[in-house]
Amino acid sequence: MASLPRPGIAAAGLFVGPAVWAIHQQTTYVLVPVSCTARMLVIPFVTIVALAIIIGGAWLSAAGRQKPSTDTEAIPDPRLRTAAFLSTISLLASAVFFMAVLLQGAASLILGSCQR
Repeated sequence: MASLPRPGIAAAGLFVGPAVWAIHQQTTYVLVPVSCTARMLVIPFVTIVALAIIIGGAWLSAAGRQKPSTDTEAIPDPRLRTAAFLSTISLLASAVFFMAVLLQGAASLILGSCQR
């Protein structure tokens, strides 16, 4: 029998994605005047770090998913199905927040920091 899943790992993307998105949004708002004054592209570097952290959370969610055992059980363990569902929802949430951070970061490449 397979070992029981750990729901905290399966739900990592569900919590990491929104937290990183919120921190990224607030950090980039604070860094706009710094980026304008220094004439440096600071925000894309913050975006890359945020995207890497979201990918890490998604990876943890995928690692928390376990395949059902190949036993001849008629009914699989409900905890495995719950963990698989939680992992799938976490991966989808990670994808949504990945796109949100990516699009916010892309906007900083299109629009200059000093535009008002």
